[in-house]
Amino acid sequence: MALFTGKIINAYYTNTIHDTVCVMWSDGEFAREHYLMVDEEDDQFQELLNEWSYDSLDESTKVYVENARNEFHQAFERYAKERNLYGYTEDGGTPEDKEKEEVILLNIEDLIFNFDPEDNVQKEELFKLKLKFFDRDEVKSSKKRKAKTDLRKAETPLEAIVLYNSFVK
Repeated sequence: MALFTGKIINAYYTNTIHDTVCVMWSDGEFAREHYLMVDEEDDQFQELLNEWSYDSLDESTKVYVENARNEFHQAFERYAKERNLYGYTEDGGTPEDKEKEEVILLNIEDLIFNFDPEDNVQKEELFKLKLKFFDRDEVKSSKKRKAKTDLRKAETPLEAIVLYNSFVK
């Protein structure tokens, strides 16, 4: 007779190919885990099947995986909040939309003199810079369609600054 017979708390597959089962059982004092290979010739596996059907194993596996997924999600949320990865305020408030006037370029010197068109962060900063220029009254009110098109198509921050300068003159 298997150690877990009549004492099973839960049983579930431990991997995606369903060749191993974790049997959680209690001796009345402690909860324990026992691992079995899925083998219909094995006496212990047969004793498990006397108490838990294949359908029960499938269902408890789904529940186990969903619980593990939720635990991971919650742990990640805590980690992200502790390290302010979502931009939450110090008092735990939710991030507020940044005013367009608050757009801060990461490192203006690197952005201008060492711009890398393959760097996604720098491309995003270039995009923000161009948006900032288009929010300025001198560009908004301008009738210079070609200059606006050129500014929109600027491929470097320096090019965008030079083109913006044509609106200010």
